[in-house]
Amino acid sequence: MCDLLPTQDIAECQIHEEESAVKEKPWARLLPLRGSIPALDLVKDSYTFGRDDCCDFKFSHNMFDKSAPFSAFSKLHFRIARESTSQGLLVFIHDLSSNGTFFERS
Repeated sequence: MCDLLPTQDIAECQIHEEESAVKEKPWARLLPLRGSIPALDLVKDSYTFGRDDCCDFKFSHNMFDKSAPFSAFSKLHFRIARESTSQGLLVFIHDLSSNGTFFERS
């Protein structure tokens, strides 16, 4: 007869499932004003946005209507980060684009 490796108890597996089901509370939520961009809960301290696969939030063609040229978005367009300071937690938007970033059309 061959030796079998031990298996996990069912109770032990259930504990791991319950631990992974616990979600961290977001510190902010980004809500789209138009288009088909999904809402995004911010949990990590920093998020990058752009067209590149390495971005935390990747822009795609189908998120925007035809009036916004997709090519205007840089591969690495901007970063939103929260930082702890002596004044408390502050949120910053860092422009990383090569084309400029417009905030409220300015």
